[in-house]
Amino acid sequence: MNRSKVLATLLVVFCFAEVASAQAPTPNPAPAPTPAAPKAPKAPAAPTAAPATKAPATPTTDAPAPTGDGAAAPAAPATDTATPAAPADAAAPAALPPQALAAPDAANEGEATAAGETEAEAALSDAPEWMANVYASSKRSIVRVETATSTGTGFVFVSPTHVATAYHLVSSGRHPQIVTTDGIRMDARIVAIDTAHDLAILATNRPVEGATPLAPRKATPRTGDAIVVVGHPLSSMAGRPGGGMAYVGLLDWSMTAGIVGAVNESQVQLDAAVNPGNSGGPVLDGNGQVVGVVTGKLVGGIPVEGLGFATRGTILAELEKSAGSEHEYTGRMDLQFGAGFTVFGGPWGKGAGGTVALSVLAWDLVALRAHFLLGVGDDNVYGTEIVDRDFLRYGWDALLEYRLAARLGGNPFLFSFGGGVGDDLRRRGRTRGQAGRRDGLRRRVNVDLTYTNRRTDRDQFMVIGTIGLGEFFRFNLGFNPDDFEDSYMLQAIFGMNI
Repeated sequence: MNRSKVLATLLVVFCFAEVASAQAPTPNPAPAPTPAAPKAPKAPAAPTAAPATKAPATPTTDAPAPTGDGAAAPAAPATDTATPAAPADAAAPAALPPQALAAPDAANEGEATAAGETEAEAALSDAPEWMANVYASSKRSIVRVETATSTGTGFVFVSPTHVATAYHLVSSGRHPQIVTTDGIRMDARIVAIDTAHDLAILATNRPVEGATPLAPRKATPRTGDAIVVVGHPLSSMAGRPGGGMAYVGLLDWSMTAGIVGAVNESQVQLDAAVNPGNSGGPVLDGNGQVVGVVTGKLVGGIPVEGLGFATRGTILAELEKSAGSEHEYTGRMDLQFGAGFTVFGGPWGKGAGGTVALSVLAWDLVALRAHFLLGVGDDNVYGTEIVDRDFLRYGWDALLEYRLAARLGGNPFLFSFGGGVGDDLRRRGRTRGQAGRRDGLRRRVNVDLTYTNRRTDRDQFMVIGTIGLGEFFRFNLGFNPDDFEDSYMLQAIFGMNI
């Protein structure tokens, strides 16, 4: 019995001890610091430290927020009660840089994007490089083409003795010359032409020194393809008096760049700058192959930019095959129409009017011209009672002239002279005269009288001598062989193709 009581007493004591142990307070462990969310870096300013803020109070700690945009680890929390020190390897980890916080897939994607940007930048940096390489490799193959009336560009093509250019530069048939990068002049012959596509092939007696023949591009040009144009825009301005010396070295063998804007079966549209002097020059791709031959640009009454045109290189290659198979081109017959303004005068009067011209040119050496004139004038021969007399003048002439072409100061110059015959007719118009009468005081009073006389006052045969400067100015001297002193006429004509 006593043993049973003892055991019961011990069991009660043990239960109270367990209950007391379960109710004993234990210290709260410090909460693990949560790494702050990374902030996007600020560019270009350096990051600044954010002010410390106090976290909501807990029964035992105050936890300060991290500073320095999450770059520094949070400090260990302070406690109100003594707590065991945390082990060294349990310290909160330092905040990671933003790049390290990205997901693995996002990091790989960023690397790919960076690599793509690097390749794109490399491609852009290579663009000027290929242009410079194409220019350097083709420069000695490009020449200046000069005739007595024009200046343009050409290039050694397929054969070391053949130079391709634009037909309109050499259409006169006068023997052209080519000028190399070394300043060497070489005579050339026109051995093939394609008037429909404005192409011509010139032949030299010896190869152009240091030149590598350019090859045509066989593939069809694509819209958007990058191209360069090399030539001699406004070359004649270099060295011209009045400021042209500033352009020496800047116009000859100069390059412009652009893209192919459009393509058809025979032509390529360009946005690269082309100007007078670029005609006949090559349009080159990134491999230095000939995409086309510059033939002109679109001009009109409205401002037009970036619309140049070139004949495709494949058409030039076909023309090259026929070079030398036909007779040498020396020019052609050409029909021209012109018009202009004229002033005239002589001992019989003076006046002004308009003229139209019809001309036939043979090989750009000889021209037969006919002019038709209509004008009005004032008669100088009045008489005793004639105050003023107007007349209507009309006539015609037929002139045969010889054309001389030369270059003065590097500029083309055309001079012509000749002679012919004509017929000059004048018909009286309004005549104002005075008639005298006496009044009652026996004084003479002049009364103006105006009347019209339609009879022909003059119709005579004329012998005419003529001098022309270019196609825009002409000076004529005409006279009647039977009455030179009273019949000679001086006439100046300004216009186009006159």
